[in-house]
Amino acid sequence: MSKFQKAIALLLVVALTAALSVSLTMAYLQHEDSDVNVMTLGNVKIKQIEQERDEKGGLQDFTQEKPAYPAVGPIEWAEKGVDVNGTEYKVFTDELKNVVDKIITVENTGKSDAYVRTIIAIEAPDFDPNDLIHVNINPDGLTFTAWTPVEVGDVDYVYAVFTYNAALKPDEISAPSLLQVFLDSKATNEDVAKFGDTWDIIAISQAVQTKGFADAKTALDTAFGAVDATNAAQWVREAQEEAQKEKEPDTWDGTADTSWYNDTDTEFLIMTAEQLAGFSELVDGGNNFAGKTVKLGKNIDLYYLADGTSEPKSFDPIGDKSAFAGTLDGQGYTISNLYQSGWAFGYEWGKYGSIGLFGELESATVKNLTLSGAESFVEGGDVGGITGSATGTCVFENITIEDSVFATYNNGNGGIIGWSGAGNYTFKNVTIAENTVLAGLWGSFDSSIGGIVGQGEPGATYNFENVDIACRLDVYNDCTASYDYYNYRMCGMIIGRLEETTTIDGSNYPDTSKYNITCNNVTVTYGDWMNYHYCEPTPGYNNGRGMRVEPGYSYGGLPEDFDHSQCTTNHNTLIPFDQIFGGAQYGVKGLKTYDGVNVVYNNK
Repeated sequence: MSKFQKAIALLLVVALTAALSVSLTMAYLQHEDSDVNVMTLGNVKIKQIEQERDEKGGLQDFTQEKPAYPAVGPIEWAEKGVDVNGTEYKVFTDELKNVVDKIITVENTGKSDAYVRTIIAIEAPDFDPNDLIHVNINPDGLTFTAWTPVEVGDVDYVYAVFTYNAALKPDEISAPSLLQVFLDSKATNEDVAKFGDTWDIIAISQAVQTKGFADAKTALDTAFGAVDATNAAQWVREAQEEAQKEKEPDTWDGTADTSWYNDTDTEFLIMTAEQLAGFSELVDGGNNFAGKTVKLGKNIDLYYLADGTSEPKSFDPIGDKSAFAGTLDGQGYTISNLYQSGWAFGYEWGKYGSIGLFGELESATVKNLTLSGAESFVEGGDVGGITGSATGTCVFENITIEDSVFATYNNGNGGIIGWSGAGNYTFKNVTIAENTVLAGLWGSFDSSIGGIVGQGEPGATYNFENVDIACRLDVYNDCTASYDYYNYRMCGMIIGRLEETTTIDGSNYPDTSKYNITCNNVTVTYGDWMNYHYCEPTPGYNNGRGMRVEPGYSYGGLPEDFDHSQCTTNHNTLIPFDQIFGGAQYGVKGLKTYDGVNVVYNNK
């Protein structure tokens, strides 16, 4: 038996072993609101449903492409299982962290009885040791096959067939086939690298009418063919192709569509860029969506360049005239190429306005979303990747900000929130990628720039859990009068500006106790950009302002051919930026460390 075949044999049972010591990203290629991975024949119609448990133990829609972390804790069954359509099924104890729920059921949405089977294909590279993939499946009422290898393109999978023995009646939802998946502790970094960036777990459900057939297997094999390696590979390939089509973003035509909204429903699905623009119009018109959920059902590209213009159209922030108070669930999708110029909205100096995907949040939730390729800048207001400003109780969960640039002039600028009031804010599973830049416009000297929050108000509570911050802060601009002003850079890799201060060993620092800050598994990573070099010019040159030596920074920096002879004082002086929480006054030093924060220096 080969090493690969040994790994397959062990997939049939759940092994209660230790947890994986490395991490990866999982990609799930099915979305319940599409026809992807559903095949029918005859007068039948089905819907494949994929769910996961929520924080209260109930069920919610499965979120795609979420990260998988090492399973930590005792590998035991929970005393209480998960209720799926009125029946309780075993799941692992909540003390075992980071196990991935993927609860697959099938609903008969047609008018005829149907025989149903689900083929589950799990990416399974050639492991050695060989017992790394474990599954929690439901055997009741199903006939299932052994796990069998199949190669699709250059990717190795194992698949099994779960056939429901009894016919599924109209409006009936089946028992689950798959419930949970995890990897064993024997996996090495080399083993995990074989997955690439994602771990594919694909489910394909098939249904046929019952009339004229003696049993489910005969009916399904007659309709679709027996499930062998050839057919399985074809179906998986087709599912991959359909899923790839779903990933193609809907592009914006510059208009807004509000036709999807009504006053009755409490949950809405946005499938187009125009509908997202309509969402902005609705909130700006005074609809705060309190108690309502808006979901994305597709990737959205907001780049729009009208004929005869040279600048992209600015996307109006959702809630720049009134706050959004509902829930936006991105369902793992990406909003790309958000472009916003504050001048397009009239937010020049003295005319305040908040920009970001949202203008203002008030006791809102934003989750399961990636913002990629955004560029937002404003002279007269706060800017944030997700929201310019926030108040009340807000939750940000499963959020990634990547390849983006945000800038302001003497206001708040944050990867998630620009300015936050004295509310309660939770950040869970948030990543601010290294290719994201937070900057000050021109020669800003009072910009409050933070990797997560630009400016925080006293009395606010901030909870950070599983947060990775590796963005670059162009914070040379906030201290431009003289060398001494570098002592109060109002910037930090987590929060830029904390106004309250305390004295420690004769020096002034931000008083974090006035802000109720809790950090758990937070990682701050500095690149070599932190090694700022400073030149103080000859009086009268550059309005007497100090300058950052290195060129190539957003909205400023010295040109490549700058004549450094102009810097007659403090010529080329190294002043590293090294603080995770910044202060708000001259002479206030930033904090370099904090409980629950791991600081990594990749500077050379």
